[in-house]
Amino acid sequence: SAKRRRREEKQRAKKLTFVFECKQRNKTSKRERLERDMKKRILAYLDYIDKMLASDEERDWEKEAERHLVQIRFFAHERLVHLLVFILVALCTVMCILAYVISEILMLLPLIVLLFVLLIPYCMHYYLLENSVQRMYEQYDEMIGKKAPYFSCRKG
Repeated sequence: SAKRRRREEKQRAKKLTFVFECKQRNKTSKRERLERDMKKRILAYLDYIDKMLASDEERDWEKEAERHLVQIRFFAHERLVHLLVFILVALCTVMCILAYVISEILMLLPLIVLLFVLLIPYCMHYYLLENSVQRMYEQYDEMIGKKAPYFSCRKG
């Protein structure tokens, strides 16, 4: 019917707008993108899915859940990479602190400060990735629950 076609066109337009906005953000340098846009991308995607789940529009939830699983895999991979880097930086920091305590070489202090400066943003970024992927798992459960009764573990 015409009503259904208009609804599908609106859905496609929303998806294209989301993709276009993500591509527009990618016109900056690679370094800036890696640092700044991952957070925006995750938060925009979470918001996009929350709005989709809150709407009463009829959807193919099985297809949406499959698409969501792809995004979960991408973000989970990103989370794993950042966990490994975070662990590496943390180990290097601890080793430098121990080396300084044992040898008292003053040249290690700038290295320790530099590693701490790296460690804090990595910790914050990993925290964002971890919590976002956990939220995506909850969203996936909600999507599956839209089709048929499904397991749900709500906080509170």
